[in-house]
Amino acid sequence: TPPRAVARPGGTDMSVFRDAVKDYIEAVPASTSGSGPSRPKLPKSNQTLVDTYSGLRIKHMAVSPLEIANRFADIRFVRISAFNLAGGDFFSGCWATAGVVLDKGTKRVSAQGKDYSIWKMGALDDSEVSVFLFGDAHTHYSGGAVGDVFALFNGNVRMDKGGQGFSVSVGSVGQMMKMGVSADFSICKGTRKDGMACTMATNKYVPLPE
Repeated sequence: TPPRAVARPGGTDMSVFRDAVKDYIEAVPASTSGSGPSRPKLPKSNQTLVDTYSGLRIKHMAVSPLEIANRFADIRFVRISAFNLAGGDFFSGCWATAGVVLDKGTKRVSAQGKDYSIWKMGALDDSEVSVFLFGDAHTHYSGGAVGDVFALFNGNVRMDKGGQGFSVSVGSVGQMMKMGVSADFSICKGTRKDGMACTMATNKYVPLPE
């Protein structure tokens, strides 16, 4: 987990993030127009970057790496692979996580007649968490695709029945951010014992030998 920034009167000291985002900064050209701040440019669509916080390899970035670093500044970042190692109290206050959409399920309707959905998100390492999307979060992001990478902010966390893991619920657009598309997400090509095609998410990334 990258170091946390130290809040100081008049602003946040971002110097502690220099090492954490140094690979990102090089990918974002500085503005030379002299006409004031502008939104950082996105990396080329065919460029794959490793997100320092989640460890995920991302392509087709939806926001710039510098914007991602700014959103994660001054809050606790929890990798999905560490969810089941943390206690419920760990998710109090400001925190964030990020993962790959493994399964979107189907649209559901609550007892109050409101649409919602339950996604499965993970880190392509056998760890996953159920994410409940309600309200504006469901309305705005229901078009997201399996394989997309999303960040979640300050979601409500509860322990699943039986104490086997945690689930997260979000209800507003501001609690989610699409980061891009996983460069390593794939669906297994095999066949299940019942003869149906396998639908399990797999990690197709094979690191080069050292």
